[in-house]
Amino acid sequence: MKHLTRIFNSLKPFDWCDAFYKFGFDDGDGHVHTFDVAAHLTKQGYDVKIGMTGIHNSVINSITQNGKEVLPLNNPFIRYGYEHPRNYLPNKIIAELDKAFPFENALSGNEFYFKQLDCD
Repeated sequence: MKHLTRIFNSLKPFDWCDAFYKFGFDDGDGHVHTFDVAAHLTKQGYDVKIGMTGIHNSVINSITQNGKEVLPLNNPFIRYGYEHPRNYLPNKIIAELDKAFPFENALSGNEFYFKQLDCD
């Protein structure tokens, strides 16, 4: 089952990776699903912290399990909020999020909207 967002009276899949980007979910102007992604990780046994990255967007900035941080927060080469989460998240978390929030063949908001209207 795809997780969808209603936009312009049509449905748009969302990418769970946006929950880790400073400018994700249309820079916070779209439907923000950071808390949905965090809730799913919490159900999987992780403790998740969310922080603000400006005045209107939230990102996941800490994931711990059994008291240990699973994000490599001490790595100076990773810029959280800017770096693609597939470059630093553990494979187990990536696989779980891919399974829970599939995003294959997703179109951008405008492409999806016009496709729904059968427009080119």
